[in-house]
Amino acid sequence: MIVEELADGSLAQFSEVEVAGPFGYWLDVAPQHAGLEYVQAFAGWLREAVLKMG
Repeated sequence: MIVEELADGSLAQFSEVEVAGPFGYWLDVAPQHAGLEYVQAFAGWLREAVLKMG
């Protein structure tokens, strides 16, 4: 799903940790950052963008 992006450098793997799940993408936010205004704004924007795609 992301092989091309990793190969061309437009996406970088920042951790060796891999997580399998039923969804293609998710936003993982540390609990201590979840309440930050800019984190909530980004999560809201991302949610809206995904809903428009679906």
